[in-house]
Amino acid sequence: MGRRDFAVPAALAIVTGVLSLAPTAVARRGASATPQAAKPWTMPRTPAGQPDLQGYWTND
Repeated sequence: MGRRDFAVPAALAIVTGVLSLAPTAVARRGASATPQAAKPWTMPRTPAGQPDLQGYWTND
């Protein structure tokens, strides 16, 4: 097996390895942003202050 026969597969293996690591580097860069806290859920209320129970009620 000649030197040239070994160089092409070796170069392809190196390029494939480098390209497979690129998405990992991009994902890490995006993960450094601080996530925003979600607002806590509050139950809807009627104007009188009672819980608003409107919706679909079934007897299944």
